[in-house]
Amino acid sequence: MSNVEVNFYKGYLEAGISLSPSLWEHFATAMYKWKMYRLSAVHKTHKKRGFIARKMHQMKKIMKRSRKFMHNTYKYMVEEFDNEFYQN
Repeated sequence: MSNVEVNFYKGYLEAGISLSPSLWEHFATAMYKWKMYRLSAVHKTHKKRGFIARKMHQMKKIMKRSRKFMHNTYKYMVEEFDNEFYQN
């Protein structure tokens, strides 16, 4: 670094620096590594379903359970009706 300049104004500070080319190369390398780290973190958590897909899956499970419940209830009612009908 060279040519550091700092100016004070009412309510804020202004700073300027001249950077060498090697410092920019190190900065670029650090930013690339940070970007790759962030992308790998995103891909690891991206395997989860999205909000809408998760809600649709939950609704599908609920509908499957309710269909099974209705089917079992219908079977029970038919059996009860048959028992009543044949007993009387």
